[in-house]
Amino acid sequence: MFLRRTAVWLLLGVSAWGEVPVPRPVAHVVDRRQGFTGSYPSVMIEDSQGRLWVGADAGGLFVGDGLRFLKVSLPTELAGMPILGLGSDHAGRVAVLTPRGLGILDHGAWRVHGDIRTDLGMKLPRFNRIIEHPSGTLLVISDDQAYRIEPGAAPRPMALPGSRAEGVPRVAWQGNQVVARRAGHFWRQEGTDWVSLPDLALPGKAERPEAFLSDGDGHLYLLTRRQLFHLGPAAQAWDALPFTPSPDWPNRMTRLGDGRIWILQEGVALTAFRGGLMRHPIPPDLATYEAEARCVDAEGNLWIGAADLLRLPRLGVVRVHAGRGAPPAKIVWKQIRDGAGRLWAGSGAGVYILEAEHWRALPGVSSGESLALGPDGAVYLRSQQQLLRVDPRTLRIQNLPIPGVSSKAGILRGPFNSGARMWVRDVRGRLLQGSLGKSGWAWNPVPLPTEGFTPAARLSVDETGRLWIWQDDRTFCREGDHWEELPPVGGEGLMGFSFRTPDSGYGVLLNPPGLLALRRTPGGWKAETVLRADQLNGLGYIYTIRQEPLGTLWLGTDRGVVRLQVDQPLVQQRYGMELGLPSEDTAEEGLLVEGTDRVWVGTAAGLAELRLKGGPAAPPMAAPSILEVRCGAWAVQGPSSTLTVRYRQGSVVWELGYPGPVRGEAARFEFREAEGPWEPLAGSALQFPEISPGHHQYEVRARSFLGEYGPSRRLDIHVLPPWYRLPVAYGAWTLLFAGSVVLGVRWRMGLLRRRNRELRIAVDRATEGLRAREQELEALNLRLYRINDTKNRVIAMAAHDLRNPLAGILLSSELIKEEEGAELLESAEQIRTLGQSMSDMIQRLLDIHAIEAGHAEAPRLAPMDLSEAMEAAQQRAQWGFAKKGIRLLIESRPPARVQADAAQVGQILDNLLSNAQKYSPAGTTVRLRVVEAERRWRVEVEDQGPGLTSEDLTRVFGEYARLSAKPTAGEPSVGLGLSLVKRLSEAMGGRVGVESRPDQGATFWLELPMA
Repeated sequence: MFLRRTAVWLLLGVSAWGEVPVPRPVAHVVDRRQGFTGSYPSVMIEDSQGRLWVGADAGGLFVGDGLRFLKVSLPTELAGMPILGLGSDHAGRVAVLTPRGLGILDHGAWRVHGDIRTDLGMKLPRFNRIIEHPSGTLLVISDDQAYRIEPGAAPRPMALPGSRAEGVPRVAWQGNQVVARRAGHFWRQEGTDWVSLPDLALPGKAERPEAFLSDGDGHLYLLTRRQLFHLGPAAQAWDALPFTPSPDWPNRMTRLGDGRIWILQEGVALTAFRGGLMRHPIPPDLATYEAEARCVDAEGNLWIGAADLLRLPRLGVVRVHAGRGAPPAKIVWKQIRDGAGRLWAGSGAGVYILEAEHWRALPGVSSGESLALGPDGAVYLRSQQQLLRVDPRTLRIQNLPIPGVSSKAGILRGPFNSGARMWVRDVRGRLLQGSLGKSGWAWNPVPLPTEGFTPAARLSVDETGRLWIWQDDRTFCREGDHWEELPPVGGEGLMGFSFRTPDSGYGVLLNPPGLLALRRTPGGWKAETVLRADQLNGLGYIYTIRQEPLGTLWLGTDRGVVRLQVDQPLVQQRYGMELGLPSEDTAEEGLLVEGTDRVWVGTAAGLAELRLKGGPAAPPMAAPSILEVRCGAWAVQGPSSTLTVRYRQGSVVWELGYPGPVRGEAARFEFREAEGPWEPLAGSALQFPEISPGHHQYEVRARSFLGEYGPSRRLDIHVLPPWYRLPVAYGAWTLLFAGSVVLGVRWRMGLLRRRNRELRIAVDRATEGLRAREQELEALNLRLYRINDTKNRVIAMAAHDLRNPLAGILLSSELIKEEEGAELLESAEQIRTLGQSMSDMIQRLLDIHAIEAGHAEAPRLAPMDLSEAMEAAQQRAQWGFAKKGIRLLIESRPPARVQADAAQVGQILDNLLSNAQKYSPAGTTVRLRVVEAERRWRVEVEDQGPGLTSEDLTRVFGEYARLSAKPTAGEPSVGLGLSLVKRLSEAMGGRVGVESRPDQGATFWLELPMA
């Protein structure tokens, strides 16, 4: 009986073809901890989504991703029976054959064909009775009948050649055609006819056929108890292949998903393809009575069924050298090659040498902490703090004495070889350099670069022969006879180095892990970060670094071995226990890279050999698969990515599958809704406790251990509304609502009639009170009208009475001008100025009053020339500007025809020029211009006065506005001119505005529509 265990460490077995010990892969047992509770797995397939389906003789049907499995609920008709056949098509359906019938699982729904069954009493050899074609078509063998199932279609019976007396039929695919066998007779279906193929005579029961299959290239194979026969697609006769089945147990032959034929024997898996045979070493314990190859998944993992279900990860990539005749499963510190090409491995159990595929232990050595190949071709090693020299030809061991160092225990670090020199460090912390001469080794102490180094400081020699010493954050390299220091790098410092040239290489940080590019410049060493800790996701420590000849980097870490291509884009690949390493904790100097194909890895549990070209390449990341969906009390295995549930039916749970057991190791899921941000998923179940009615769309993807993202898979959930939101429910709700409305209206009408009588009485009473109040308001309004009229007449009379005396003042001032005398002229000018100011103020008062009272004369709009009005206004204001020492210029006066009142336009221009004269200091210039602005003509008056503040701009056109700027010559200002300008311009359909900044003058403008 096969022993259950989570990892079968490989013992070097003896194969059927010689006595050479062969390194073996590791077998991983899948049991209850991974959810597989069945026993004696009989059939296994991988569907189009990458899900693995396993049928067992006892335990039923399971679906999983290789890391975990879920039990599938079978229909009542099929439950409790052994699974005899499994197959899947490209439509996502899974076919399951049992003695009671054929069940087809179509996206979670079962359909059972009870008439398609197999009689167990016939005691037929075990094989998968559902044969898959790459196109998705399935062949089902049921007793004496065969059925063909096209993708998405129902089973269709096939007529087979021969008779039942000739034996139980077997069928297989040969390309796109079906071949059949009964006893020693063979046929191939061509259209509706069966064409005979070469027969094979099988005399006696000893030659009874065990299995009949075809490989992916159309070659046929027949396995008997004594021989394996082969028939090529165009061959005229069968030929026997060089293979002898084991006579001790039934031989099992299986065609797997890679298109090859697999046969298991003790310590070896035999594959047949195109008539050729290839042998692959496997753990010898697997060759039990019931062992059989069941499946090769998309990652190249070989699945084997015996009493248990086992997985051989990517068969051929990782081989472990441990056990009988090899280094024990203990820590392996370092590996080197001697001059004859033999591999030396120093471990916690001694030193072992691999020569011609044989391991042998170095006698008399119980441990080998470090190894180095000396300049004389000998191997130097440190064992229990002793420095030993080993002659590789005779294996003679010598204790190498060092002056001042104990011969029994004194060497703490080393040896490290650099050309003709060797470096060691003793327990006292001294750095010793050995030079090989004619008389032997001469040792001399070398000063350390600093006194801060303790005996625990580490040593290393890079590929260029340069010595490095480091402790914590301080690192030195020895160039010639002097030390050079690297800049501090933080953390726990550097841990290893790799240089392809003396001035350029890489260094790794211990913790937090990182990769640095080291460059030697005339100004000293420079360190640049290539990879940060967040880019090496999941790694805790990096112990060592090595380079391939083409520059690819290898890192030994606490999570296995990482292969790096630092070019853009960055490529990372991890090799851990999921691929067969005996341990993921690698040794400090436990990497030996040989070319681009082979890497030796020393781990805490033995020595592993990576053959990159010896097995399948790492596949690209795939989208997550869907193993199961649960909602409330029901669960469906192998569903599609679209789900329809009812509102509040229960929590919706999607059980997601990782993209294969290798790429899924330590991977994580992420999800997002619609096109939102990605969020990490705790575990492998996407759960929604409650979803609102409607259509919801989600995406899920897997993130590998090293941060690689795979493609996403979309999940669609249609949540149906509750019953009370269905159309029928809406009709019932409508009828109920209508009846309630009718009853409510009738009740309400009676209530309203009663309230109407009460309100009529209240209204009559309120009406009488309102009439009395209305009479009081009419009397008060009449009184206010009389008071306002009196006020207006008083203002008009006052303005009229002031006009006549002012006219006399103006006339007298003109007469005084004709008299002689400078003083007299000055007095007369003052009288005229004051009089003109009073006249202007009164006129503005009258204009404002007329506009407010509604007595203002409507503007007489007619076509006019705006440039002419501007020139007239300039002439009227020229004398006042000249007297104040201000220049008044017209910059542009193109013909500008507008629709306006000429008199009011002149009044507006006079007010704008008067405003500019008041606030402009002497010696400045006021400019007039006419410009076109969006089917309007604009007159601009630009001054160089004090300008307006932001607060002034909000009230500059208001009545009686007082601004921050003051007239420059003390002129009076009531604050009505600009208000009048605004009213007059708007009456003509125009508009006014101002543009100004403090201390930068102001530009007032008037816009009128074109004529």
